[in-house]
Amino acid sequence: MGEDKGASLSGITAGAIYNATGKWVLDYPLTPSKVLKALEKFEQTNHEDLQDREALLLFVVLGVFVVCSVLASHWLNPACCTSEKVRSMQTVTSIAPIILAAGDSTRMGYPKALLPLGPDTFLTRILGILRNVGLPKPVIILGRAAPTIRAQIKGWPAEIRINPDPSRGQLSSIQLALSHLSPECIAGLIWPVDQPAISEDLVRRLAQLFIDSRSKIVCPIHGGRRGHPAIFHRDLFQEFMDAPLEEGPKKILVRHQHATVLLSTEEPATVQDIDTPEEYRALTGESLDLALARLSAPDASQS
Repeated sequence: MGEDKGASLSGITAGAIYNATGKWVLDYPLTPSKVLKALEKFEQTNHEDLQDREALLLFVVLGVFVVCSVLASHWLNPACCTSEKVRSMQTVTSIAPIILAAGDSTRMGYPKALLPLGPDTFLTRILGILRNVGLPKPVIILGRAAPTIRAQIKGWPAEIRINPDPSRGQLSSIQLALSHLSPECIAGLIWPVDQPAISEDLVRRLAQLFIDSRSKIVCPIHGGRRGHPAIFHRDLFQEFMDAPLEEGPKKILVRHQHATVLLSTEEPATVQDIDTPEEYRALTGESLDLALARLSAPDASQS
């Protein structure tokens, strides 16, 4: 009779512990299986005094509930979450893209964002890749050519910001973009528009590497040179905002070398800027004049 009563009490106890731990303790060292194993081991021992056994089991139940309640209140309180716990729940959708396209394109003589690249332009090629990878709506920084460029990307979801003086350097555009990123993002992916030939696969790998590595910076490296797109954790945003424009972001990169993960790649486009008609021909195999003439041909035929 005592044996049946003890077994019944043990079953109820185990069920209660499982309900508590199964609901609240998700990835902590204390697990339902560990508790149940402890109870099973306890049942296998010989205790002549059933009342002492029931009291001890009740003590175990109460102790587990207290522990679970503390852990649950901590886990459910956002203010108590550590940065590591928050980071573990992030995906590539938390990486905000920044496209830098504010330059005057003086050497090219035509807005680089609108240069033809196959069926796309430099800018729409980048926008398409970001969309396919699953990144959120990008922030695009434009300059004096903004009205022309904006008219060509009306169908693309993007937040456009205007840098009134791009001659201050690339960092001025980065600072402008960072000031308009969503507070929900954990990082910014910086992609200059004059590097459009980077593959979708590489961008996808960079984004996933950033999530998996939990590093502060992730960027590609080709031939010993670091390139773009580069991903920076939001912990570094203020350093970008505080950096002097004349210095650029180089000191930030040096300061956080230990927290940087480099992805080796055979893609030269990660380190090659397309700034001149000669570089455009090398990329596309077509002269700039011919490309622009082809670009304007449909308009000419409609006139």
